[in-house]
Amino acid sequence: MKKNQAGEVISPDLRFIKKKKKIIVSCFLGIIILLVGTFFLGRISVKDKSPRLSNVKDKNKNQQRVNYLFLIDNYYAFNNVFSDISRGDWNMFYISKNHPRIKELLREGKLQEGKKKQFIIRYEKVDKRKEGGESIFNEFNQELEIFEA
Repeated sequence: MKKNQAGEVISPDLRFIKKKKKIIVSCFLGIIILLVGTFFLGRISVKDKSPRLSNVKDKNKNQQRVNYLFLIDNYYAFNNVFSDISRGDWNMFYISKNHPRIKELLREGKLQEGKKKQFIIRYEKVDKRKEGGESIFNEFNQELEIFEA
């Protein structure tokens, strides 16, 4: 301990204390920045983990680009009405709200009323066909795939 000329004990050097505080604050801020960066980096890396279409088209599966329309009678409605598709090939697709992929898209917030969003559906079999080009898929149709376009 240091003493002044009068013999009184002087507190530890203030410069040392200030330097120690700066080091502690710098370390703390560095750790906070590291944690925040890691958090956002982790969110970015898992943001789009939805399955993607393979480049090799399965010979037995049909593939359609569709627009999401709305929920009606426990089915989510989609259509393939596009200018590059002839009117005779336009169809409606109804997929059960209990289908696992529909539930996943809902959790991800990708099926929202009023927002036009395009998807690609791939399917091997249709559970029920109606006149006028309507295809209905129930929740047990495991061959049905739905991807964001």
